Amino acid sequence: MQVTGLQQYLAGDNGPAAAGRADMGSKDVFLKLLTAQMQHQDPLKPQDPTQMSSQLAQFNMVEQQISTNDLLARLADSLSAGNKTNATDAGMYLGHTVVAESSQLYFDAAAGPVTANIQALSSAASAKVIIRDTAGSTVRVLDVGALKAGSNTFTWDGTNDGGAAVPSGRYSMEVVALDAQGNAVQTATSVTGVITAMQIDGQGNSVLMMGSLPIPYEMIREIRI
Repeated sequence: MQVTGLQQYLAGDNGPAAAGRADMGSKDVFLKLLTAQMQHQDPLKPQDPTQMSSQLAQFNMVEQQISTNDLLARLADSLSAGNKTNATDAGMYLGHTVVAESSQLYFDAAAGPVTANIQALSSAASAKVIIRDTAGSTVRVLDVGALKAGSNTFTWDGTNDGGAAVPSGRYSMEVVALDAQGNAVQTATSVTGVITAMQIDGQGNSVLMMGSLPIPYEMIREIRI
């Protein structure tokens, strides 16, 4: 009994093979064809191991393509929904350390000092970080000195300008940076931490949580393994 090889099936441009090639988006179809070919091979002429390896490699490529297509489809759905991510997408970040652009930070008195990042567009001769509470009142002004172009870090020990400890909670940060001529230097702030949970807000958006700090999906700039 002659059985058409999988390679012929994939390579054909006309006839049933071409009509059915769209179905090759399913790895189940591919696996069934491979199994059928093995069942109907001539016992006196076993399956060529070279062809077998080639066909298994093709199967692996098909499986990878299916996974890629699935990820692209999910990305398209996310974009068509106005960049709203779903729970499945957000779940990929759980347990991972991420760097996220944020003007907020969370101070946990039990955990101690908190560190954040300043991304400077160009070098600055001097810079200060203004820490405010949720009411907008200034809690602490940190003199962080000169900044280099690129990434810079600073640490806040959780005390106010009077040296007293502040309560645990969410705070905002604003950077005021100047170059040697006294011109403002453009900056952005970010936080680094582990994504510990995912919540759904009132609009149905998935919001990642870095401890007690909400991290919008679109603010993530880096994910670390």
